[in-house]
Amino acid sequence: AGGSGPDLLLAPNWWLGDLVAADTLQPLEDARTPEERANFWPAALENFVWQGRLYGLPTNYELVTAFVNRALADPAAMPATTDAWLAQAQAAPANGIGLYNNLYHLYWGLPAYGAQLFDDSGLAVIDATGDAAAYLAWLRAVSETTGSYVDPDYGMLLDRFKKGEFAYFV
Repeated sequence: AGGSGPDLLLAPNWWLGDLVAADTLQPLEDARTPEERANFWPAALENFVWQGRLYGLPTNYELVTAFVNRALADPAAMPATTDAWLAQAQAAPANGIGLYNNLYHLYWGLPAYGAQLFDDSGLAVIDATGDAAAYLAWLRAVSETTGSYVDPDYGMLLDRFKKGEFAYFV
């Protein structure tokens, strides 16, 4: 927008607010027709809207997924709650859970327990909403369950999952 930057920028969407505030981006509403914008997954496109204006287009999106080893567990019978999931793992180590221990891959549990990291203004509220402590207690219980792992070593978890050492991998 200032005239001295690049014409195209490939950057994570969490930079958006700072880049707009620095006046380094131009809105893209006029650069893409509604039909062209309709080709994008709406939730992915919404990540590039800042203060009601579209400033970017997604090149890809990632989802945290629960993988199921069909030789050990029936995907259709996957427990519907974290408590049931833990109980299944505790009842039989082969039904264990492998969880990659980093915030990106474990974030899903915060809203599941009614918690959130930040409010709409960006203020940290993890200790003020929901039951983040119960989620952390659940993670600890998983890590203490035979045949289940909460670990930062992604390679180890993937290897053990492929070898059939536990049924579920997130």
